[in-house]
Amino acid sequence: YKVAPDKMKKVLEEIEERIRKGTSSSRFRAISEISCFSAKEATTMLASHLGEEDSAVLISVLQALGRRQDPRAVSALLDVMESRQKEPEIFQAVVQALARIGDEKAIEPFLRSLEGEADHVRTILTSLPGLLLQVRNSDLLEKSITRLILLWEEGPALSPVVRAALEGTTGLSFESAVLAREWWNNRDNREQFLKSRTGK
Repeated sequence: YKVAPDKMKKVLEEIEERIRKGTSSSRFRAISEISCFSAKEATTMLASHLGEEDSAVLISVLQALGRRQDPRAVSALLDVMESRQKEPEIFQAVVQALARIGDEKAIEPFLRSLEGEADHVRTILTSLPGLLLQVRNSDLLEKSITRLILLWEEGPALSPVVRAALEGTTGLSFESAVLAREWWNNRDNREQFLKSRTGK
């Protein structure tokens, strides 16, 4: 069943009104409702609220965009990731949304964030496997695995989180960074892994 455009427009306008002017609880319900709409206008509407000042509402919008898994939201989400880095809860929510969408445009920003503060790095590492498991770009996968192994080799501070990210991405278990490096430096292993993930 396809909803008539004029009816859809009216429904979206009503939901938008509740997001803008409703009580806190009604705003959250409206955001949750709009996240279930298949219409592309729903993504546009949610993205228009990424400048929301109320952090709880903004986090709800970010989570809704993640649930929609619509790549059209990625550019706007990357802007939020860049501009709200000093707000841990928002940064975490936007990273999780991007990972859930699984668009390869998020990989480079994720990898750049591995150069940042420890809390940011942990946030990225927790979500990175979910992003990489959806990507079929061989070059980006190779770059990401290489970066994870280098990060593990840099020292013990983040070793458990890096190890978990590497194992979550590869589906393999590594006792140490040395063994991970030996596996990755083997050309046959590397090519077999990349082919299994990309089909190329």
